[in-house]
Amino acid sequence: MSKKQTETIGVDILWNDWLDGIKKVNELQNEYEAESLNVLNNLEELLIPTNEVLKKAEKEIFNFTKEMNANLKDSVNEVAKGSESSNVYWFNQVEAVSNHTHRLFWNSHKTLSDVVLKSQKQLSTKTEDVLKERQKVRSEIVKTIEELIGKIKETQKAFVPTR
Repeated sequence: MSKKQTETIGVDILWNDWLDGIKKVNELQNEYEAESLNVLNNLEELLIPTNEVLKKAEKEIFNFTKEMNANLKDSVNEVAKGSESSNVYWFNQVEAVSNHTHRLFWNSHKTLSDVVLKSQKQLSTKTEDVLKERQKVRSEIVKTIEELIGKIKETQKAFVPTR
């Protein structure tokens, strides 16, 4: 084998290694993106049960408050027999404060958890769309580079004859 043939083979090896490096970087980016999507999906899987727990807690507290109000009403009526009209007014005020407090507390939590869950779903969807587009563009770039390297090798062989 002549010196020029050896140089051609060495240059081919250089181009092949360079292309393999580009492909490896592309693979690593795909893996990184897949892991990023996994993290987002895991977050969604965590948020959904958390949201359900909040809803269950709200329902349990609402039922507890309702039961406590009924017990309080019965107790007040039993203690203060005969003055039910003032008891009803007083109890209605307590019940109104209780209901208002419940709405203020739980509505803000419910709204916040719904916004967080919806935002997370939108983030996951948009991120997935962007990553798919990036992967498509990178695949096209790798294909173009492969074609370019093939042409470079062919051109190089025209200048350095091989067997």
